[in-house]
Amino acid sequence: MPLTLRLVVLVLCSVTWSCSTVFSVLPTSAEIQYPQPVRLMRRLSAMPQVGNGKVDHFAVLIGANTELRHRGTLSLAYQVLIEEGYDREEVFILDTEGETPVYPFTEFTTLAALDLLFQYLANVVETHDTLLVYVTGHGMRYVPEGTAPDEEVTVIVTLVLNRNYMMLSSSFAILLRRVHPGFGMVFFDQCFGGVFQQEALDRYLLLTVSRADDVSVGTGFPRAFWEAFRNRDRPDEPVSILTAFRQAMEQDPKTRSGENHPVLRLPHSMTSTMVPTLLGLDPD
Repeated sequence: MPLTLRLVVLVLCSVTWSCSTVFSVLPTSAEIQYPQPVRLMRRLSAMPQVGNGKVDHFAVLIGANTELRHRGTLSLAYQVLIEEGYDREEVFILDTEGETPVYPFTEFTTLAALDLLFQYLANVVETHDTLLVYVTGHGMRYVPEGTAPDEEVTVIVTLVLNRNYMMLSSSFAILLRRVHPGFGMVFFDQCFGGVFQQEALDRYLLLTVSRADDVSVGTGFPRAFWEAFRNRDRPDEPVSILTAFRQAMEQDPKTRSGENHPVLRLPHSMTSTMVPTLLGLDPD
């Protein structure tokens, strides 16, 4: 059943990168104190502040109020990206659980951290670079506070950032639209993730596991997707994102049973014969 929650609007201005973006977030009943993203700020301050004129491959892996199973998939995604050629310095991992031995933790998943990181990426990502964003964890639907029992219900879908806050899908899309890579991919692996198919994210290849009005089941699809880049017939043969998507569709039992409904949406400028690899390269 959808929850009834109160909407809070935040305006964030970071210490290092100024911005005035308005985000809509929803408080939960939890009262966990997450730290300010000082760790992330220090890391970004030590990195280049403008584009370097070279081709870079950036990745942001986001754990959205994760459980152990989600963190296992985050670890797999990170390992695959490194194997595919991503530079560790250009991969950022945000999660709600903090330090872990299974991947290099960057910062807690908070609105302040996301705002800071995507503003940095907006400053350094150039039109010949790539950006991959992977989100795993939980999504939730809620009914706006004050909805009368006999009133037609407007259900709003959110991304559960952590135990304190959820974020509207439209607000997360604002973060993505800040950045202008030559090739971008966003993979939403959480319940109700299909709502992002409705957002104006034309610059990005968009992959979702569930429909906007339904839950995602298990971790079979995302793990089969990431594993597809390892389980290739010829080690020297690149695997396209479309090939990995099709393999995951075939291998995930919950997709075969009709419980998951993965969708791959291509940017307007791309056809099914042009779908690149994780590095934005032509697989041929």
